[in-house]
Amino acid sequence: MITRLADYLAYFEGVRKRTHLFIEAVPPTLADWSPAPGEYTCSDIVRHLGSVQLMNWRLVAGERLKYPGHAPELGADLAAATAYLDACHAEGVALLKGQPESVLAEKRVGQTGHAASGWRYLLATVEHEVHHRSQLANYLTWLGHQPPQLFGVLMEDLPT
Repeated sequence: MITRLADYLAYFEGVRKRTHLFIEAVPPTLADWSPAPGEYTCSDIVRHLGSVQLMNWRLVAGERLKYPGHAPELGADLAAATAYLDACHAEGVALLKGQPESVLAEKRVGQTGHAASGWRYLLATVEHEVHHRSQLANYLTWLGHQPPQLFGVLMEDLPT
């Protein structure tokens, strides 16, 4: 359970920093690549991450659940999609910093119609980010590019 918004925001900064490593590893020429028709492109993933973060954090702050989408109009190329992600993040951080700690315990109704505490939506935002960061890692691997190491160490380099 999350008990302090400031602690969550500090933790999420690290999560987002690691996500940026994966975004930066995507060559701009592959920004619109997807593994199959109808699947997210690399740029779609970046826009989607920004939109879901903002949607969830707005919900925690007491606003209505509304997905801003992930259409190319939100950021046509990878650089613009990344700028959109960063703008969503900045807006979300400012929004949460202005909230009382009580929003963490307050129930919010999400897409499924079930009520959950605000802290659960914040944790879901982290899980969502990691899921799509893993998607980018897979895309990079499939395209013959080495995805970044999360903490700068390969598993093969760990002591046994």
